[in-house]
Amino acid sequence: LAIILAQHHASVLYIDADLRSAPNNSPSSHPGLSEMLSDEAVVPCPNSIAGLPSLSVVHAGTHPPCPSELIASSRMASLLTAWRDEFSFIVIHGPGAVFADALVLAQLSDAVLVSAEAGATTRDEILPAFHALSRQIPDHAVLGLILKHANHGPSYARA
Repeated sequence: LAIILAQHHASVLYIDADLRSAPNNSPSSHPGLSEMLSDEAVVPCPNSIAGLPSLSVVHAGTHPPCPSELIASSRMASLLTAWRDEFSFIVIHGPGAVFADALVLAQLSDAVLVSAEAGATTRDEILPAFHALSRQIPDHAVLGLILKHANHGPSYARA
């Protein structure tokens, strides 16, 4: 979604806010979101992407001991406020909706898309996610579901 928006010349910030899946060691020399949230001295500077000048990225950074506390911090809210002034769109990738930090991210967002993986995510996992989100944010803010890795089969291309 972030790449498509950037290809249409919108200024886009993609934030990997799934701190639960962050590596124990930072994959980049640039500070990630966990470092930006845990250390006020870290300058929040998104990385630009070669070939897509309108797309910037903030990677998750290193795995913090308490991801929910960092996501729910006032620092996260103030970073998002500052970035809203700088970018036309902010696309945030978060953890599964069953985690508290996902619900906090939903409250900080204008809209939410739930993603599921074809063949791996069951209906019994998706419905509780929608119910949890509907208790936290207005119904109109949940835009829908993205099904990842769906196998359309050979007849899909001919249709």
